[in-house]
Amino acid sequence: MKKFLSVVFLSLLFMSVSMQHCLAQGNLQFNQVKYFQMTVSQVGSSACSESSQVITVPAGKVWKIEMATSSAYFSASNSTSFNNGGSINLDGKIIFNAASASNSTQLPFWIPAGSYTLSLKSNFISNGYVFIGSVSAIEFNIVP
Repeated sequence: MKKFLSVVFLSLLFMSVSMQHCLAQGNLQFNQVKYFQMTVSQVGSSACSESSQVITVPAGKVWKIEMATSSAYFSASNSTSFNNGGSINLDGKIIFNAASASNSTQLPFWIPAGSYTLSLKSNFISNGYVFIGSVSAIEFNIVP
């Protein structure tokens, strides 16, 4: 009887551990805050100027994009305007559009491991204006 109870107990213990492992999807552990800033200077009266950079989410990590914003800086009046600030794109998808919030991606959102092109595109404004864009994200480790 004692041997039977030991076998039952070990079987239940094994099933419990294996079921937890099968159902687990991993946990997220805070790693660091990521911040990216880009600038574009409007040259002449071109319809659009762009600045881009490649960002990489490392393997075993995930990013939660919390904030994206851009604005136009007017040096003559020393002021900032958000409605002329252009847009921020991630792999061609608009994540922030200063001219129209309806075109923007709902923040926050998650991106998995991989490489992405982050770009700041200016709207049409006359020569000498500077566009400033920034994106902040939280990086998490995926812990099994």
